Order: sequence, then C-alpha cells, then structure tokens
Amino acid sequence: MLYETDEDRAHERKAMQLLKMVTGHDYERLPKTHRVDIVQIDMSGTIAAWIEYKRRSHFVNQYPSLLISTTKLTEGVMLSRMTNLPFYLVVGFESPHSEEEPELYRLEVGIKTIQESHIAMGGRKDRGNPSDREPVCYIDIPAFQRIY
Repeated sequence: MLYETDEDRAHERKAMQLLKMVTGHDYERLPKTHRVDIVQIDMSGTIAAWIEYKRRSHFVNQYPSLLISTTKLTEGVMLSRMTNLPFYLVVGFESPHSEEEPELYRLEVGIKTIQESHIAMGGRKDRGNPSDREPVCYIDIPAFQRIY
C-alpha cells in the first residue's frame, strides 16, 4: 500500500467489475488501513468473503509460482478464521487476448496453503527500501483456478 498508484487502483476497480460480472455479487474496496483489499457482499448486504487482490504484469504461465507477502496471507487467514468467512487471493495476470482486461485467477487461502508453500525472503530490491524485503510465500500456479 505504501507504493499504491492510481493505476493500481484502476486495476483493482476493473477486477471488481469482472468479479461482479462472473459471480453476480457486489464488491467493495476497503480502506487502506484494513488488512485486505476487498470484501464480497451478498444479496442481503452481508460480507460474504475477504479478498486480497494482486495484479501481475506477466502472463500466468510465465513463472511456476506466485510470490506474495507471508504477512498478507496470514492476516487474511486470521480474518477468515475469526469471522468464519472465506479468504480469497485473486490475481489478475496479463491476457494474450486483451490489454484492457486481465485473466483472473482465484485461490481460497487457508493455513494449509501457507504451510505447503515455499517460504523464503523475497521482494523488490529496485527501490532501495529495506522494507521491501520480507518473508514471502511462493504458491504454485496450478493451485489457482481461472475465473475469467
């Protein structure tokens, strides 16, 4: 969130539009102070799921795994366990068919997801910010389900 741009927010809005089209549910972005990005809202206005959204600037099959902050996943799993609502990691990858719309993939994340991932130090080095390096999970791409 520290480096979130207008383009990042536009990607998130597009993903929420696509999710609504695919699932029929409403989605709302949470404030920056919250631990996850988006909530799924059911027909009665009740929160039905927690969602962390990541946009990647490469194709889904370009790498064997997805790198994501271990902290992001553990915070989402804690929310899920405390509220008994699912926590999804939704990832938008580049599409070979459209520059406008990403290919969306989803994974329901639980404790086992984190435990079975490869955990290592990772992150960006190009900004010179030591906070960009942290424990990360490498989740195998085949674990994700394409939803759009």
